[in-house]
Order: sequence, then C-alpha cells, then structure tokens
Amino acid sequence: PLDAFRRLGAQLREAGFSVVAGLRPPGGDVAKSRRCIAAFRESLGPGAKLYGATPSLLVASLFDGVITSAADARFLSPQSTRHSVYFAATGVDDPAFRARLTSAALMNCGLLIPLARAGDPATAALLARVLPSSANTARPIDLFGAQPPRAFHLRTKTIDGDTNVTAVVNWTSAAPLPMTLPLARFGFAPGAFYTVYDFWRQQYLGTAADTLDINVLPGDATVLVFRPVLGHPMLASTGANLAQDSPALRRVEWDPVARTLTVELAEATTTEAARRFTIAVPAPYRMLGAASTSPGEVTWQVNGASATITLPDNPSTPQNFTARFTVDP
Repeated sequence: PLDAFRRLGAQLREAGFSVVAGLRPPGGDVAKSRRCIAAFRESLGPGAKLYGATPSLLVASLFDGVITSAADARFLSPQSTRHSVYFAATGVDDPAFRARLTSAALMNCGLLIPLARAGDPATAALLARVLPSSANTARPIDLFGAQPPRAFHLRTKTIDGDTNVTAVVNWTSAAPLPMTLPLARFGFAPGAFYTVYDFWRQQYLGTAADTLDINVLPGDATVLVFRPVLGHPMLASTGANLAQDSPALRRVEWDPVARTLTVELAEATTTEAARRFTIAVPAPYRMLGAASTSPGEVTWQVNGASATITLPDNPSTPQNFTARFTVDP
C-alpha cells in the first residue's frame, strides 16, 4: 500500500492537482495508515492540501482537514488554484457551519471556509471565537459508540485552575440529540459541583454534579464550559475562544475580606467576545458593581446567579476589572 500511495500522489501532482479530498487510509493498522498518508503527502509535493474522509481520529492530525459528509465536498478542475473542498453550509449563522467549526477546532483540524464567506464579518467573528486552537487535542468521549464521534472533551489549564470544555455535535439535521453527559468520564470528582456555561449561546446554566442532561438542536453543536465550584464568586467563562485560554490571564484573585474578584489580562483584547466575562455568583453573594484601572468604562449586568462584565474597547492595552460583592443576610 505504501508504494501505491506514492504512485498515486505522483500521478495526481503530474495531472495538476494540488488539493486532494476524500482520502481514506487503509484500516486496521494505525501505524501503516500514518505511513501511507505521510508518503502520499510527500509525493504530492510542497504546498499540497490533503483532506480526509472521516478518518480514524488517531491519524486525523496528518490531514489539513476532515470531510464529515459528502455535502462538505466540492471538487473543481485540475487547473483551479482555489481550495476544492470546503464546508458547504450556506447561511452565515447556519448552525451546521458552526458545528463543523466547533469539531474541527477542538480536534485541531484545518478549518475549511467557503470562498463566499471569506470577507464576511459574521464569519470572521465565528473564527475569532474558535481560534486560536488549544495546544491540546480534545478527546472523543463516544469514540466506540458513534461514528463520527458526537461528544468531545478538552481539559486546559489556566492561571485560575482547570477548565473543562465539552462539545456535543448533532451531525443529523433530522431530529434533536438528547444526551446525558457522564461527568465522571471527564475526570470530575464524584459528587463535586461544577459551574456550567453554554459557550455558543452565551448563557450561564448554573451548576451540575455527576451527570448533565442536554438536548442539541438538529445540525448544531453545544459547547459547555465546566469549572470547579469554589463557594464564592468566580470566573465561569471568558467569551473569547473555545479553549478558554485566550485572552491570556495574568491574575484571577478572590479577596475574602474585601469580597472582591480581580481579573487582570496579560494581553490586549481585539474583539467584543474577548472583552466579555461571565462571573458565577452563588448565594448568599450579591454583586454591587465593577470598575477598572484601565482606560474606559466597564459595564456589568446581573443575570440571576451570574453576572456579565464587559471591558471597554481598548485593543492597545491589557485590561483589568475588579468586581465588588456583598453577602445578603
């Protein structure tokens, strides 16, 4: 098979193709699959793009992207200099497009964008929220129960502790996908409570322990951010990116005497989503206000057991805020 992949790559290069889609490596032997893909890429030559068709997740990193269905692929002529494969969803806010971006970003695969979306502000905003990808790759939770996998889990470490990001993708457009997430599978301590934030819908969902029931709309993706409950006001989510590690945090500090939560950024923010932070406010705490020593005015809004804090638009300076709380009798 190795020589056959080399010959095929050379033939395609001579025919003028620089983009190849739909490649399926030989199954059964992961090491052999990786060698075949590497040989095929080498024979295609520098600058070639290679997209796999629902390959094993163990070899997915060797591709520039992954096709999840026939509807994702568009093949152009050998003379074309454009990408011949891209995500083919039509509407800018189409959930299917967002679902594919979600899974590709968490798996560190290439993000394939239709040419029609290239200069679209809404597409740029979506990309800004899935990039940069984490240095780690998400782990499929149901690898042996569904193909392609529907549930992915990513654990990242930030200055304020562990952050767990779980994505559930409903690949079908026919019906909603109900699922009970077994939090123990994510390495959560039995009986321990975690804050839950819906990343795409920008909604704080409260806390959960052991299991969490969700329902994913047809063709959509749900991304949940989990953080261990600390018993006092705490950062539940940053709005910037899926991996929750951008913008980088310099300091997150709770002062139990002053009842203040201070967040300092190590870098300037460039998007509205990156300037938005969600704070979990458990009873009996109540938020009194928020301020910053950075230029501009901080805005804040209380939403039940959470609060949203938005920093001013100041992309040249790392910013900070301090939120004040009281304890209700």
